[in-house]
Amino acid sequence: MGLLAEIYIASDDQEALRYDVTPDVFRDRKQYKNFTVLELSTLWAIMQGTAWSVGVLNEFPTLLVVGGGERLVHRLPQGMKEALARMQQEEVLACSVKWGATAEMRRQPRDDQPIIEGLVQLCREAAANNKGVYLWNCV
Repeated sequence: MGLLAEIYIASDDQEALRYDVTPDVFRDRKQYKNFTVLELSTLWAIMQGTAWSVGVLNEFPTLLVVGGGERLVHRLPQGMKEALARMQQEEVLACSVKWGATAEMRRQPRDDQPIIEGLVQLCREAAANNKGVYLWNCV
């Protein structure tokens, strides 16, 4: 089964926590596999043009920890949401090349481009409706 990584939109942190129990009621979501907040934090560092440091992880608040980390919910930083909502296709391509080359991802850009495109789509929807974007992981 692997590691599930689902990105979704919620009105606030309280609503976001309900995803763990009733994910099917969340209309705006994308389902992926095999990345965590660590990999998203490397993407955020790339987007900012800075070197990744452990401090970047602090920008992704942990809202839920179940079973010692078997299930997690994190909120994406407001700045990341806004930057992704503004991202153009050429930036998506550039980020997918850099992100795929990181030690955390080690994948081809064609594998990461759809993830970034999904993030862009969700972040645009969230920004237009003043909502947050969240990551749910399940082992």
